[in-house]
Amino acid sequence: MTEGANGTPLPPAAPLAGLQSLEERQIIRAILACFFLSGATGLVYEVIWTRMLGLVFGHTVYAVSTVLAAFMGGLAAGSILFGRLADRSRHPVRLYGLLEGGIGLYCLATPALFRLVEGVYLALHRRLDFSPTAFSLLQFLLAFGILLIPTTLMGGTLPILSRFLVREGETLGRRVGGLYALNTFGAVAGAYAAGFHLLPVLGIQRSLWLVVTLNLGIGLLAVLFDGHLGRLRSSEAAWAPERTEAPAPSPP
Repeated sequence: MTEGANGTPLPPAAPLAGLQSLEERQIIRAILACFFLSGATGLVYEVIWTRMLGLVFGHTVYAVSTVLAAFMGGLAAGSILFGRLADRSRHPVRLYGLLEGGIGLYCLATPALFRLVEGVYLALHRRLDFSPTAFSLLQFLLAFGILLIPTTLMGGTLPILSRFLVREGETLGRRVGGLYALNTFGAVAGAYAAGFHLLPVLGIQRSLWLVVTLNLGIGLLAVLFDGHLGRLRSSEAAWAPERTEAPAPSPP
């Protein structure tokens, strides 16, 4: 144990606490970078799904309308459902990682699900002889149902990370606003990357594999970050009594 200028022993945890605080800040920055990337993947999925559904519907306007409706509905539903869950979660970063992993795994299956839906509505049309309006509505509802699940998971990421970052009411607006802006800037980058680079160079299938891999990687990193943060905070809590009980400097 080292001594101060007046010979008073210094608590050994002080340097360690500073190191842990720095490491915790670095982890939080990495989590924010992951949230930026998750916003980018969401818009890449939107562009990919629009292209896929354009082939299913045979009309781009119907495809765009379906994807936008699913995105808006899913984001709203995810905010409501996971906002309640976030308030009860003791590990919001881990929950965020699980959401990202779930998004990636489900989106990997969307091409097969679209093919399945196409067979279903064509079989129903042959049997029931729908009118054009009823047939379009059936196509919309089936495709909307498929996309509502991953978009609901996407909608849950903002309230989950807000629960992790916002510890006091005074910073609520600034921190939630910053998170939303970060995710939205990621969405802008994803839309640009998908339309101008990924799809022209890689095509639909490889672009999908790329963003699925990115989602799974984000999910894995978030789970690892959660475990590391837990160990850091447990270590800080273990050192806290020693810092509290350290003798006060004696007067000169």
